[in-house]
Amino acid sequence: GRVVRDKDGISAAVAFATLVAVDRADGRTIWDRLAHLAARDGLWVSIQRSIVREGSDGAARLAEAMAQLGNGIPEQLGGHEVSGSTDYRFGADKRPPWLGETPLVVLGLGEAGRALVRPSGTEPKLKIYVDLRTTFEPDGDWFGEESSLRAEAASIGDELAGWLGLT
Repeated sequence: GRVVRDKDGISAAVAFATLVAVDRADGRTIWDRLAHLAARDGLWVSIQRSIVREGSDGAARLAEAMAQLGNGIPEQLGGHEVSGSTDYRFGADKRPPWLGETPLVVLGLGEAGRALVRPSGTEPKLKIYVDLRTTFEPDGDWFGEESSLRAEAASIGDELAGWLGLT
């Protein structure tokens, strides 16, 4: 109705509560489920780094950084070979319709993950996202592994910002 402004959030909360109830009835916790998924698919982390540059000079510098990605990509990030890139600013006619033209560049990091760069649509900032994956054993140190992987992802984000000349 008109009372709830975030129906998607409430729907997600209800779905999650249902998932927790099913696991609880089966004698499992949500952590058990997450450990199982991490063992099956790898432990994933995602970080976001925002680089703000105010004014018209700042906007021009952010545009230059995006243009730089069209001229070349780093060979390595965080010790991972950059295995390729997809520049979503071009070639929409060669992709499925739901992958249209958008100001986004994705850098592949092989099996380790990916880094994404895009400007904000509403603010004078460039956003760098890093998604990393590692193998995980169900009885492993969940929080230690996640913390280590998150620090590595943040370091890659910083390195990419430096490569773009935005540090």
